[in-house]
Amino acid sequence: MLTEREVFLYEQLQDKLIEETTEQNYLGIIMSMQAHENVSALDVSMYIAEISSRKYSGLKEIILPLLEKETDADVIEDLEIALKNLD
Repeated sequence: MLTEREVFLYEQLQDKLIEETTEQNYLGIIMSMQAHENVSALDVSMYIAEISSRKYSGLKEIILPLLEKETDADVIEDLEIALKNLD
């Protein structure tokens, strides 16, 4: 279980990552997150949901395969929100 401080630091890190996301680096960030063993599917889906907008045109190609294999309800919910944000 995470401490309150760890949760706070994680949220700060995620906010900074989202702030630094651009059309040029978002795919690399997602691929890097997916490759890192300490990053969960929920971490990735939360990031995708937060950045999802029409300007990130390649997100749909990432989201659809993740939805097909994912079983975690929270991850599925994040990914479905992200898909809606792309429309």
